[in-house]
Amino acid sequence: MKFASFQAVSIGLAFLVVGMTGCQSPYSKFYTNSLPPKFERYLLPHVGETQYYSTSIDERKAGIEAIVRRGYNVIGYASFEGNAGDYTSSLHAKAKEVQADIVLLSSSYAGTRSGVMPLVTYQPGQNSTTYASGQIGGTNYTGTSTTTSPGTLNTTYVPYNVERDDYSAIFFRKYHYLIGARWHPLNDDQRRELQRNAGLVVDSVIDGTPAFVANILPGDILLTMDGDAIISTEWLNARSVEKAGQVVKFSVLRNGTEKIIELRINPDIP
Repeated sequence: MKFASFQAVSIGLAFLVVGMTGCQSPYSKFYTNSLPPKFERYLLPHVGETQYYSTSIDERKAGIEAIVRRGYNVIGYASFEGNAGDYTSSLHAKAKEVQADIVLLSSSYAGTRSGVMPLVTYQPGQNSTTYASGQIGGTNYTGTSTTTSPGTLNTTYVPYNVERDDYSAIFFRKYHYLIGARWHPLNDDQRRELQRNAGLVVDSVIDGTPAFVANILPGDILLTMDGDAIISTEWLNARSVEKAGQVVKFSVLRNGTEKIIELRINPDIP
């Protein structure tokens, strides 16, 4: 999948409540914040409009990576299974609430639920009228009385088939990256091969950031910063804040060769 070929989807205004969630918005009920509070200050102001993109479940990971490379960060996500329908109103409301700049949508067929639904009908009872006449104390009389027999309840079982879909939405906001790369710790095989525990493997580099300008590449292994071993993601995040706005030197292992790369970390946000 090439994200550049994505087209903003035109979303209608119909809204169908998910059977499993009652009247509550499904994108609100199943929304989860993914950005730790301490990093929320690096979110840039919302642009005022939300772009919606659609992709398949299989290509969702590539779509996320493509959006992140453009300088965005994931702020939250929502996923649920519901009756096949249009949940646009729910999605728009949640995107507005969290001030998302981009939403990446995906859905897939989850199956068809079949069963029977009881339909109860009431059959009213029958009315019967009795007429009477006679004489009491020399006075003639006539009269009527009406009785109603009990009604009956009839139950009919009606078969149904309901299509179900899996829905997913990833919410993004423009982000102020200090270094501009995403990384993960060394796995066990890499630790054995390199004979070391410290180091981070670069997953992706965000366009236009200090890491991008300094030509740090996906697959690079960051060993040290200013001579200190990079022992964890948390360590590097904290040190990046301490050295914000300064020039630092990374020792980088690329294709088995160690090299030094200098970059100036972006200034911190007050």
